[in-house]
Formats: sequence, C-alpha cells, structure tokens
Amino acid sequence: MRHPGRGTENYLSGDWDHDVVGERVVTEMFGQRVGRTVGLDVAVKRYLCATDRGYLANLSAASAARLLVQGGP
Repeated sequence: MRHPGRGTENYLSGDWDHDVVGERVVTEMFGQRVGRTVGLDVAVKRYLCATDRGYLANLSAASAARLLVQGGP
C-alpha cells in the first residue's frame, strides 16, 4: 500500500502524523469534539499498549509496526 503523494515510500514505514491530519479533517466535517477523539488515537493506543499486555498482544501486525514508528508503548 502506498501513501498518496508520497512517491514510492511504503505506507507502513512511516506514520506521517495521521492523528494530527485525521483530527483536522474530522473536525472540519463533524466538529471539535469528534475531531479531538480522532486526534487522540495514537496517544490512546500507546497508553493501552503500555498498561495492558492483552491489548498489545492483540494488535494486528500492521498496527504493531506503526506503534514502533509512533514511539512505542
């Protein structure tokens, strides 16, 4: 899978601040409350992985790979 506009770089090799971009786009469509929820996506995943081994163990391979790019648990 390739990220639009990113040339040949593999989508899973980077994060590109998807939480920040997602928050901006969703806020425009649904308002600040919903947008902020999207914006917290990475922080929530990192927290849950750090505090709940079961959550970490159940991540998909792609999500686990992105977790490392996002700073790990």
